[in-house]
Amino acid sequence: MRPNARAVTLLGGWLLMWPLAFKKSDKGGEERLLPDQTPVEQWEIIRAFDSAKECEAMRDQYQMNRKNYAGLALSATGWQAAARIRCVPAEAIYPPKPPTQK
Repeated sequence: MRPNARAVTLLGGWLLMWPLAFKKSDKGGEERLLPDQTPVEQWEIIRAFDSAKECEAMRDQYQMNRKNYAGLALSATGWQAAARIRCVPAEAIYPPKPPTQK
């Protein structure tokens, strides 16, 4: 499991993800664009949605408006990541666990 993974329980949801890594430091933080070949499972989750339509609408906001979900302008690195942003079914990142045997 990734060290920055979050506990999530989704039933058929969608995840808005981008190839950006954040590194926190005493001076704030640093964002780094992940290489093209990085598997989507290692990308940063931005938000979760109930439907693909909602996810795609937010993806379009990032790509067309150059702003994040809070309406703040993206950095240059964030804009590069937004060009590759993707809506992914939650099951692709968090596969269902098999039922436990009683």
